[in-house]
Amino acid sequence: MNKTIKKKENNGPVRVLQYIGCLEAGGSQSMIMNIYRNIDRNIVQFDFIVDRKDNMFYKEEIESLGGRVYVFDEFFKGHNYNSFIRQWRVFFEEHPEYKIIHSHVRSVASIVLKIAKENGLVTICHSHSISNGKGLKAIVKKLLQSRIKYYCDYYFACSMEAAEWLYGPEIANSKKCMIINNAIEIEKYRFNQLYRNRIRKKYLVGNDTFLVGHVGRFEIPKNHRFILELIRSMKDNDVVFMLCGGGSLKSEFERKVKEEGLDDMIILIPETNEIFKYYSAFDCFILPSLYEGLGMVLVEAQFSGLPCLASSNIPKEAMISDAIMFEELSIAKWKERILEERTKKTRNDIHFFDSANEYDVRQTSRRLLHIYLDSIEL
Repeated sequence: MNKTIKKKENNGPVRVLQYIGCLEAGGSQSMIMNIYRNIDRNIVQFDFIVDRKDNMFYKEEIESLGGRVYVFDEFFKGHNYNSFIRQWRVFFEEHPEYKIIHSHVRSVASIVLKIAKENGLVTICHSHSISNGKGLKAIVKKLLQSRIKYYCDYYFACSMEAAEWLYGPEIANSKKCMIINNAIEIEKYRFNQLYRNRIRKKYLVGNDTFLVGHVGRFEIPKNHRFILELIRSMKDNDVVFMLCGGGSLKSEFERKVKEEGLDDMIILIPETNEIFKYYSAFDCFILPSLYEGLGMVLVEAQFSGLPCLASSNIPKEAMISDAIMFEELSIAKWKERILEERTKKTRNDIHFFDSANEYDVRQTSRRLLHIYLDSIEL
């Protein structure tokens, strides 16, 4: 440890380059920001590279914590292969201070990490998902991802399922592969009556109204189409849904809600840094995703004491308590489950498993700090 402190005093913190794609309020962004807020920034400092500047939700906070944000002009489209490579080569030539790159972008990781490795950086890839979706883009991503294993020094993943999906079973079970829990500040998510009262008052939700919550970006994997169908099926059941998040499909969802006259059943909340407060306002939580790397919002909801109804497609590693019900995507079954929870009326005490302790961000931040420092010669 003396060696680490000496490095810090003489040369400043070790600066780790986080390649994250964009700074929207998504799952991987939330995960790395939780760690960034809690890591010892006197020893390790994060800087971020993004190649989409349409959503910079976390930019101001990053800069307030001492981080730098680099925005690249070239987003990989295939036909711009040469210019995409050129911008990365120029960047590393101009920034020799970086010794570590941590990529949360898997689709072009094989290209970026190869260049980083050629410039002497320690290379880390981080798997946050278990699917590329469908269609031509998914096929292209799969081809690009197949070469990641040749350019990584370390392989991170949010779950074993996410590790095996991206890296294969052999690498997933090797010492170079590590499961990095999507940790949170647990105490922030504990049930808070004051938050509950304020949010329900703000959105005119009565104390006796059964409020079903969902947190997730309006994108295909989150399956808002299913949520809309579920809401339709419950028009006569005195239930209100609160959906939190942004995303490219949100305006389409809003349009359908208005067309079908479901406004009284749905409250839409924009992206927010205070999502932890909203869990206290909910009475139950749903996550009908088509796929997830882990389903971090389920972990957050459990720490808030919420009963959770989740798609059977979600990795069971998200189950840290007895509060989760995994169910196949059947409207009839999900409606039945929600109505069962409504009869209970109050939040129930839940039993947490030992695995819940692994989601404490302080523990995960310390672990990641040591991984970074051990990966380079101090």
